[in-house]
Amino acid sequence: MAARPMEMKRLDPAQSWELFRRKVGAGVANDPLIRQVAEEIVGHCSGLPLALITVGRAMTEKRLPVEWEHAARRLEGMDKSLLSALKYGHDCLRDDQMRSCLLYCSLFPENSDIELDQLVHYWIGEGFLDGNECEVSSHVARNRGYSFIRSLLSAGLLESGNWNEEKGVKLPDAVRDMVSTLTEPGSGGQHRFVTLAGVELTQVTVPSEVWAEATRVSLMCNKIDYVVIPPSPTLITLLLNDNPLYDLDITHFIPRLTVLDLSRTLLHDLPSSLGSMGSLRYLNLSRTWITSLPEALGSLRNLRQLDLSWTSVLSIIPRGAFSPLLKLQMLNLYMSGYCWCDCYQGAESILRSLEAIKPLDQFGLNINCLQCLDRLISGSPRLQRSTMFLKLSRLDGVTRLHLSKTFQTLTRLQELSLFCCRQLVELRVDDGQLLFLEVLHLSALPLSAIVVAPHSTGALLNLRGLHIESCHGLRSLTWAERLPSLEELHLYSCDGIELLTESEHEDTFPRLKLMDLNSLPKLRRLSCSPRLLLPSMERLHVLWCPNLKVLPFGPDSSKRLKYIHGEQGWWEKLEWDGEQQENALRATLESLFWPRYSQTCFDEESSSCLVLPR
Repeated sequence: MAARPMEMKRLDPAQSWELFRRKVGAGVANDPLIRQVAEEIVGHCSGLPLALITVGRAMTEKRLPVEWEHAARRLEGMDKSLLSALKYGHDCLRDDQMRSCLLYCSLFPENSDIELDQLVHYWIGEGFLDGNECEVSSHVARNRGYSFIRSLLSAGLLESGNWNEEKGVKLPDAVRDMVSTLTEPGSGGQHRFVTLAGVELTQVTVPSEVWAEATRVSLMCNKIDYVVIPPSPTLITLLLNDNPLYDLDITHFIPRLTVLDLSRTLLHDLPSSLGSMGSLRYLNLSRTWITSLPEALGSLRNLRQLDLSWTSVLSIIPRGAFSPLLKLQMLNLYMSGYCWCDCYQGAESILRSLEAIKPLDQFGLNINCLQCLDRLISGSPRLQRSTMFLKLSRLDGVTRLHLSKTFQTLTRLQELSLFCCRQLVELRVDDGQLLFLEVLHLSALPLSAIVVAPHSTGALLNLRGLHIESCHGLRSLTWAERLPSLEELHLYSCDGIELLTESEHEDTFPRLKLMDLNSLPKLRRLSCSPRLLLPSMERLHVLWCPNLKVLPFGPDSSKRLKYIHGEQGWWEKLEWDGEQQENALRATLESLFWPRYSQTCFDEESSSCLVLPR
């Protein structure tokens, strides 16, 4: 890929020095033994802000004059371009692993956010985060991955995401151009990437000779429905996720394939050659249409991560399928069609085999009978510690006491779904329970009350996403207003909800960014208070809430609001308090309103709108 022309505003010498000094640290830049060579380095950056930031941050740990002199000589030998400065920043990264992590970011579509969890999982699969150790736990590797991300952000080689600064990053265009000079096939380097991600391809047009030398191929986020993979003896990574792919033909042996992502495709069957992929460490089949796992899965003895989440029609797992996978660290069956207790003897056999896999420390499963729930919470401490994703569905006889014991035992839960438990009329979260839970789904439950201990005790301290659907006995969500970390609230088809919070305090939902209200026929107001500050609110979705006539926004509230999405008829019937609000506030909110018929692109998991073109 040829570097795109870049016109950037250049700073004058005084501005350049001030920016560089801030990034490198005044104490270092003003050292009399370093100052002169530091000014020379600033001159090599030619007033380009990104160059000054990247080089400045690369020099923050360098304290010896000889190190600065070496840097000046290197920059002097380069042309005075931004790419040269970025290449220097790349070379100054801590080690080859971190440099590989940066290059990996170019496999994602241009101008798109890269989800942090997905990125770190890829890096773990590649082995970039193993360090000098032969084996490292996924917990240690995950922490190392987030440390790498912070370092790359600090170096100016990554930027915070557009849509969620805490969960996403993006690769600046200039850095992408620099990376392409290091990874293009034919560049002569060890990294040979083919990145055709998010360019609306309908068929793969990569020549066979390019496949033959490529180390990593990304075709994610396209419109490809059929792929034939030619001989690829050096291929390490193949990313085909987010395509309408229904057939994948891999008949040739791919000896080095380490990462394979087939998630969010229409695949019903796995390639017959799967069992020959002995180097595979990462296999993502989430949100596919596979109905069964092949016995050949047991041949993947180097597999560390197997994601089968949200495979809604997966129902058959052969006995002993996981037994040979003794290096497995992550197995996620959460929200799949496979439930423990559908065939109890087979499930019992699989649970016993998982207990023998010592590295397993991330586990997701679905349970639909009390017997199996009791087996989990009174059985293997290893599975209790590793269970992070759990769906409990159609558990006849389950009460809040059963759940209280579950919450006490499964201390590392990150995502929990409760579905159609007919005797569950009250949900209670006591002191210190569900401390690490980030997402909670409540669906089709006869709940009349939800009681949560004060957040000062740690209960639901880290809850970020709350999804409630078809819980008709609930009248409000007052219990949720003080959750300190709640960012997304999705409320669907709850016929009893009349208002969100009965509190008269304005400072509720302090970190809430997205509120999604859908099919709430009795909802009249969001709060008893005429105003809510909602200091973090960015997006409001309102659909089929005909009695919601008042929005609790004032001139000083919701200053970060980006848009309101709803029906045009609903918007026109809103009531406003007084002429001043009618004229001033309504004009402000009017500019943020997007009618329901606007062209939108919604993320399937969070329902957060990603594109709202003007």
